[in-house]
Amino acid sequence: GIYLSGHPMQEYAVYAGNVGSVNIADICDPEYASAYDSKTVVLVAMVNSVRRKQTRNNQTIAFVTLEDMYGSTVVGIVFSKLLDQTRNLLNEGAVLKVTGKVTVRDNAEVEIVCEKLESVDETNRAKASDRKIKAGLYLKVSSQGRIFDEVKRLIAENGDLIFSHRGQT
Repeated sequence: GIYLSGHPMQEYAVYAGNVGSVNIADICDPEYASAYDSKTVVLVAMVNSVRRKQTRNNQTIAFVTLEDMYGSTVVGIVFSKLLDQTRNLLNEGAVLKVTGKVTVRDNAEVEIVCEKLESVDETNRAKASDRKIKAGLYLKVSSQGRIFDEVKRLIAENGDLIFSHRGQT
């Protein structure tokens, strides 16, 4: 999506830094993903979607798509015991501190097996007047398909112009 007034996670950037949150883009980058494989990480991220599934053992698990300021392709897996304890936290738009173990699949797909979920309350949100990061335009484009190819082409053709006028942010 496009955020014209700045990314909603901007307000949590200082908090994320304070708790040692890693960037989703780094975890999902094929060049660096293997360094995170089987490691426990902390993310401060917003819930984009939640999909619940019944297992063969008749337990419910959840697949949670998480987004920070730098990426949104990571899926958190919440197993039934943790899901029972944190069911009320898994709402679209909720900001969470997620602790979990990274799993990199053979096809380079990255998942986080969630071990702990905590709500990031309003007290950890920077006030607009306290912000160190300025608002800007964030354009999120799927890395597959015609639109991504078109954006890459436009940046390649106009990169000098774009990067020579960085603006004040």
